[in-house]
Amino acid sequence: MKDKVEINSKRLSLPLELTNGDFTISYVPENSYIEYYNINMPVKELMSDAELVKQLRPINTVFDFLQDPDNLKKFGENSMVELNSLLPFINISDEDFNQISKILDTTPVTSERKFLNERRSL
Repeated sequence: MKDKVEINSKRLSLPLELTNGDFTISYVPENSYIEYYNINMPVKELMSDAELVKQLRPINTVFDFLQDPDNLKKFGENSMVELNSLLPFINISDEDFNQISKILDTTPVTSERKFLNERRSL
């Protein structure tokens, strides 16, 4: 599908040259334009999304630990992976990481969700 576009319902390959006129262009982007959360983001970004935290809290107690503003201030720049290796009292199992990653990888960041919700109402 790479380098394929559809112009006026006709499938063409890139590069292409367009003359003047009206065109309807469609394509499938190689990368999503929507930003999603991931386990390598600073935890302060994750914790700032209340809806996300509701989903994550039951998985591991690290999210209870990060609810404390002092803890978040001290460790908020670190990612989940970094916290797991830096702090001996934080234990995130591979199974928990898999669950957390599934939620993060499918949850658009707050600003994207706001935009997506606005687009749905158009």
